[in-house]
Amino acid sequence: MERSQLIKLLSGKEAEAIIRTLAMMAYNPAIGRVLEKGGVERFADLMVETVPRFYGTVNRERFDTTHTETCERILASFKTNRGGSVSYGQAQKPLNVFLKVYVDWAKQPGQELAEKLTPLLHVPLDSLLMQFMAREFPEGYKTKIAPLRRQFAERVAERLGQYKPRTVEQALLGTEFSLVGINKQVYLAWQELLRSLYPGKPVALDIIWMLERTRLREATTR
Repeated sequence: MERSQLIKLLSGKEAEAIIRTLAMMAYNPAIGRVLEKGGVERFADLMVETVPRFYGTVNRERFDTTHTETCERILASFKTNRGGSVSYGQAQKPLNVFLKVYVDWAKQPGQELAEKLTPLLHVPLDSLLMQFMAREFPEGYKTKIAPLRRQFAERVAERLGQYKPRTVEQALLGTEFSLVGINKQVYLAWQELLRSLYPGKPVALDIIWMLERTRLREATTR
């Protein structure tokens, strides 16, 4: 291979290499242990295919539509490590962590476009973030999130006819702040609440995850 050919090859593949590398870096710590073996490569493939769709005309409607379609692709094609169905809460995690790293941190695919996309990014949901919000902003949680969980459980309990809503809620949604218990409606409500707190850069609220981990670690060493 000629030196010029090598440079041309590398230059042509650099954008894809950045997407694949950051997708793998995001996927493994975010959800790798929860989803099926081999999912990281498939997630990287999906990101290579999907990321360009976030470009072009930048507005919230288009971004959210692409985001929803991508989450639904993950729901349809990924399984948990036990062969079960993936919840919306689990599907959003690798996507949102990847977009945070790719757009906000790495400023890809370029500074100007990244700055336009950053206010549209969704906050990666996790148990520590949700627990923090419920504790520090209880009114927002009680009015925007908790009622949706109860309503869903009540609808299912009504159809089943023999279980109490609370029993159904625990069975279907897991613990209160588990990603397993996040369906699309609850997820969107969380994003609305988080965006209202930091509209200019909602994804910055993901820093709470680090702060809470630090707080818990320090509490155990006292």
